[in-house]
Amino acid sequence: ATEALRRAESGSVTDGVRAATMRGAMRLQRKVLVSFKHGSQVAPSTQVAALQTLAKVLDSAPVRMLDLSGCNIIMGSGPGIDRLGNLLLDLEPAGLVTHGQPELSASHFSDLAMEWRDLLLGVDLDFVKSRKAYVKAVRELEGGVAESLGVAAIFGTNPQHLIAEPSYREFLERLAAAATERGPIGRQAGHGQTLNTAAPTQSNYSQQEGQQQQQQHHQQQQ
Repeated sequence: ATEALRRAESGSVTDGVRAATMRGAMRLQRKVLVSFKHGSQVAPSTQVAALQTLAKVLDSAPVRMLDLSGCNIIMGSGPGIDRLGNLLLDLEPAGLVTHGQPELSASHFSDLAMEWRDLLLGVDLDFVKSRKAYVKAVRELEGGVAESLGVAAIFGTNPQHLIAEPSYREFLERLAAAATERGPIGRQAGHGQTLNTAAPTQSNYSQQEGQQQQQQHHQQQQ
């Protein structure tokens, strides 16, 4: 992965283009989708340095030990696992505060590499896959319910939180039952109608909460 990124960097291109090319190379080489936290406004030069560091981390262990194929990694948020099964990597080494706009030196990225490696080697991939499978199932349920109700789509005011809530899945199942009993409602109001849902906002799992969820997952597997 590191060599692919080095080749991607060659030529006279901006840091923004270089970072985008690096993310594409990781997706091809490692089957990992890497992004930065929405709204974090990480400088392109810092994105490049962060992606270089991540590539070295991924190359530091055999694939059999660090196979993250199919995983999504979000930088600038974390560390830990969020409610959707995304892997979160902090851009600020432990003990360093940069007020959300990190301009990190080489030594700082060296510290980050050690933190990221420890975190990624310890990830419960079965747990991550179970969360992603749950989210996929709920998305498919959303589409099916929308079709049954005769509406164009079902939207949430805070979809990143809402999709992971068991109560939301139960809500969709009740809607599906109502549609079966009473028929579609959207066609009566006209084509192109959408159904908007709302739920209280909630932050991503903390690392402790993620560990608790993983322990519960282990117990269920035993």
